Amino acid sequence: MIIKEFERILDFRCEMRFALEKEFKELSGLNVSALGRVRHKKDGGYFIVTIPSEDHDGKTKKSLNINVTGTKLFEIHKALIELNSTIIDAVMIKDDEVKLFFRFHRSEMEAVNSILIHYAAIADDFRIIYLGEAHGILDSYRKIAEFGDVHYLELSSSVPPELMKIYGDPIIQSFGTTWNRQVRKIGENEIRALFKDAHNLLKEGNEIKKVSEEDRIYESIFSNELIHFFSKRTDEEKIPILGIPQKLTGKSFIFGFFIPSCDLAGFTKIVSEASNKFKNWKISLKFSDIIETREK
Repeated sequence: MIIKEFERILDFRCEMRFALEKEFKELSGLNVSALGRVRHKKDGGYFIVTIPSEDHDGKTKKSLNINVTGTKLFEIHKALIELNSTIIDAVMIKDDEVKLFFRFHRSEMEAVNSILIHYAAIADDFRIIYLGEAHGILDSYRKIAEFGDVHYLELSSSVPPELMKIYGDPIIQSFGTTWNRQVRKIGENEIRALFKDAHNLLKEGNEIKKVSEEDRIYESIFSNELIHFFSKRTDEEKIPILGIPQKLTGKSFIFGFFIPSCDLAGFTKIVSEASNKFKNWKISLKFSDIIETREK
C-alpha cells in the first residue's frame, strides 16, 4: 500500500467537535455515524454524506447532498482549506454533533490556532478533542474508523506516453517523475494537492507554494482527467471520497481512495467505468481492505 509511505508527511492532526446546525435537520438524531465530505463551488458549498443502515449490513444506506453554504461547518472547512498544508480527512455526523478530522504541517500551527480560537467563540458546543502529533494518513483513518466503517481501495495504472512529455506538464517540469501527493481540494477545473518531492524541486512556478523546504513539501495546482472523472462520478452517485493519496514513479501511477465501507459496491462500479473509459491508462485493482482501528 502506498499509504504506508505517507507516514508523517504532515506532522500534526486535529479532531474538533461542535453542535449540529439546523440546516442539517435530515441528519439529526442519528444512531449511526454518517461519513461525508464538504465540496466547494463558486457560489458556496455542499456536503456529500453517506448514512449506513443501523444493522451495519454493509449494503443498505442513504446518501444525501446538502447545501451547506452559510453554515459554521462550511465556514470552518473553508478557513482550514485556504491554508497551504491542511488536509481534511473526514467530516462525521452522529448524536447531533459534527466531528471534523484534519492534518497539517507544523509550520501552520499559528494559523490553525487562530481558526480554532475564532470558531470556539461562535460555534455551539465547540471542543478540541485532540490537537497534537500525527503519525501519518493511515493512523488518522484508523482514528476515524473507530466511529464509522472506512474502506481503502488502491488502483495502479500506467500514464499514457502523450501525458509524460515534460514540456506539456507543469507538474513534471517542477517535480520530475518521482513524487507522491495528497489531494487537498477538488475544484471544477483544478485540483490542489500537497506534493512530497522525492529529490529536489526542479523548477519553481507561480502555482507552487512552499510548505516546508526542509521536508520538501509543496502545495500546487494540477489537472488530471482521471481524477476529475472519479470526482464527477462520485458526486453524481453521492459517494464521499474521504482521501486520495497518489504516487508517481516513472510512468507508474498508483492512486487510492478512502470511502465509507457501505459505498464500496457503488464505487467499484465507477472503477469499472473508468477502466473502460480510460483504456490507455491500463487501470487495475491493486489493493482493497477495510481500515482496522489498530494495526494487524
